[in-house]
Amino acid sequence: MIKVIAGFIIFFGWGVVCEGADLRKGLEAYENGDFTRALDEFRQLAGQGLSLAKYNLGVMYDNGHGVSEDDKAAFRWFSEAAEDGVSEAWFNLGEMYRSGEGVKVDLSEAIKWLERAALSEDDDAYYSLGLAFEAQNADESLSKAFSWYLIGAEAGHALSQYGLANLYANGSGVDTNYFRAYMWATLSSVGGAPDAGRLKSFLAKEMTRSELDVAQNAAASCLEMAYIDC
Repeated sequence: MIKVIAGFIIFFGWGVVCEGADLRKGLEAYENGDFTRALDEFRQLAGQGLSLAKYNLGVMYDNGHGVSEDDKAAFRWFSEAAEDGVSEAWFNLGEMYRSGEGVKVDLSEAIKWLERAALSEDDDAYYSLGLAFEAQNADESLSKAFSWYLIGAEAGHALSQYGLANLYANGSGVDTNYFRAYMWATLSSVGGAPDAGRLKSFLAKEMTRSELDVAQNAAASCLEMAYIDC
């Protein structure tokens, strides 16, 4: 999974000024494409300990905006922002630990930070937590992957729905159930998950026409009920 970068945290109501560096000015410069000025403003503020500026520097280094793309620098700034309590940084840091971007893969650290993000109701974190637990490839971990995918799926997160469908299809962390796999794959496909169609094609070869019709109707009902009691 490509790491999802949260957008800049924009608090224009804050009049944060610190030794000539103004968060508002940095954000406005970034939005206007003046990355050099934005970088200068955020660096000054980050040097004074402003958490949002640290996070924004992480975004800039991760994307190579106004500076050469540098995963290690992005990791450092996201780490500082995460320790300061910036919830968007929790997700980014967890993803970097999970994928090995800017740091060695560490699934335990990934799970620690992604759980913080998930508990702050970051929908993307549900899916990433599922991936992290799946990567541990142990029975208990697969059960936890199932639980997080389910939370994300019921929140309407298409990738979580795909992850859940895949576990049902493979009998990982849950008993194999092609009906539920096809239902969730259908919902995931509606939400735009790129691999959902391929999973549906596989399942269609293993199910009867009648079973497919029932699963499709269940998906339609689930969508109509906003994923309640699916």
